[in-house]
Amino acid sequence: MADKRITELTEKQAVESGDFLIVDNATGGTKKITADNLLNTNTTVKTATLAAGSTTVTFTQIPTTGNNLIDVYTDVAGLEYTAVDATTAGQLTYTFEAQESAVDVYIVIKEVS
Repeated sequence: MADKRITELTEKQAVESGDFLIVDNATGGTKKITADNLLNTNTTVKTATLAAGSTTVTFTQIPTTGNNLIDVYTDVAGLEYTAVDATTAGQLTYTFEAQESAVDVYIVIKEVS
C-alpha cells in the first residue's frame, strides 16, 4: 500500500489495491483517489503534455458509447482548462492559457451506469 503522485506514474508502473493516487487540485491542495476505485471499474487514465507556449492538448481514443465521467487534472495547482472541443468523434481537445513551461495534463475516464 503506497501513495503515488499521479505525475510519478508511467504506463508501466503498477497501481495496486490499497494504493492512493495523489493529484493536485485547483485550490493548491491535493486530492487522493483510491486505486481500488479505479481498479474495480472500467476506468482509464490518459496523459498528455501541454508544451510550453502552447494552448491546446488533444486526447484520442476517447469512448464514444456508453456513459462516461471524465475528470481533468494538471500538475500545476490551480490551472484549469478554458474550453473543450469534442466535435471529432473519439477525440477531446482542451484549451488552456499558454504556460511558460510544459504542463502534464491527465484525464480520468470512468464508465458509469
